[in-house]
Amino acid sequence: MLDAEVLAFLRSNGGMETLDLQLMASDATMVRVLEDLIDVLVAKNLILITELPPQARDKILGRKQMRAQMADPQLMVDDIL
Repeated sequence: MLDAEVLAFLRSNGGMETLDLQLMASDATMVRVLEDLIDVLVAKNLILITELPPQARDKILGRKQMRAQMADPQLMVDDIL
C-alpha cells in the first residue's frame, strides 16, 4: 500500500498515469490467470462450468473459442477481420 506522501509525489509528477497504465496492463494478465484457474477447477471436477453465472460462462467460453481460433494454423487474416 502506498503512503500518502508517495501518492502526493506521484500525482505531482504525473506518476499516477504510470500507475494506472501498469494496473491496466496487469489486468490483462490477471484475466488470463483467472481463466487458467477456472480451467484447473473444471478439469479437477471441483466446479462445473454450468455453475457459473450465464454471463461469466458466455465470456469464458467466448474467449476460449477466440484463443482456439488464434491457435489454428489454418487461420487467415480475413478470418480475424
